[in-house]
Parts: sequence; structure tokens; C-alpha cells
Amino acid sequence: MRIQEIHKLVESGFHEEALKKIKLAKENGETDPILMLFEALALYDNKKDLECLILLNQFLSKINKDHEKYNYALFTSGICLMNLGLAHEASKIFHLVSDEYPDIKKERMQSESQIELQCKAENITKNIFEKVNS
Repeated sequence: MRIQEIHKLVESGFHEEALKKIKLAKENGETDPILMLFEALALYDNKKDLECLILLNQFLSKINKDHEKYNYALFTSGICLMNLGLAHEASKIFHLVSDEYPDIKKERMQSESQIELQCKAENITKNIFEKVNS
């Protein structure tokens, strides 16, 4: 019952309350990997992308590819990577997500567009450094 209660809190946007209940559940010996996902989502909504990514990685390492939240966790990992400015890594993750997953094609295109922009910016920066250092 506690896990369902935590899920409802996360879905309803009560992230601080959910995080408190997750901590308490862990202290009481709860080991269900879904708690990592719920904690990750609460942190994601609080703009803590790196912490979210760490928990999603842990969650993914504990579940099988056929788990109902596998693609969701991958997709959210990709979004966190995009938020962290890591479009290349995000693109790799997005290509692991099922083609049927909602919005995956849009996110793949956005990550690839961002990679192109980053490459152009890197080339311009190289030129600047070459001119300044010559």
C-alpha cells in the first residue's frame, strides 16, 4: 500500500512528501526498485537532472527490458541528458527506446538537431581560439 501511496503523491506533484515517504520506506527495508523510479521522478520535477539520472540508472540496472516502466525510464534518462546539455548521449539513449513510445521520434529529432548545433558551435569556438592564439 505504501508504494501506491507514494506513486499517487509523485503523480499529484507532492514531491517533497513523496521523498519523505520514500526515505521512510527505505529505512523500513523496502527494496522494490520502483521506489527508485518514483524518487527519480520527484527529483526530475524539482529540476535535479543529475540526481534523477543516477536513480534512473540504478532502476534500469535492477529491472528487465520487459518491465512496464523500462522505456519510460530510458526516455526520462534521455530528457535529463538533454537538460544537462549532453545531446549526443541523449540521442544514444533515445535510440534504445521503443519506436512505439510516445514522443520518441520528436525527441530523437530534437537531440540530433542539438548535436548539429553543438558541432557548429564547437567549430566556431575552434576558429576563435586559433585566431586568438595565432
